[in-house]
Amino acid sequence: MWTPTQQSYRRLCIAIREAYCHDRSQMFWARHRIKVELYKYHRRTPPAALPVLLSVADQVAAFVEVYLRPNPERIRSYNEAVSTLPVREAKKYRKDYLEKEREHRVWCRQRLRGLLEQRPPPPYPF
Repeated sequence: MWTPTQQSYRRLCIAIREAYCHDRSQMFWARHRIKVELYKYHRRTPPAALPVLLSVADQVAAFVEVYLRPNPERIRSYNEAVSTLPVREAKKYRKDYLEKEREHRVWCRQRLRGLLEQRPPPPYPF
């Protein structure tokens, strides 16, 4: 039987695997950051703070599942659009597409920071 903390970690890892299946380095560093955050709260966390931490972890996992998962249909439509456009317009289309992707990543980071600010501060050594 898995503890609630293990279940939460498992949900986070599954969400990250689905979000970063195309980029192994991003997947590695996302998992590493999760392990670091879990280690911060591992030993001396008061039992009263545990439900808050687990609910934040579940919210983060749900957010990652919805907003960070690559959309194959969007990628396919982008590839079709770029292949049919003239070179100059295709370059502009690609530049706009990458700018929107960057803005989306920034928005996701801000949202995740907002979710993580709900946690109580970690115990003393950190």
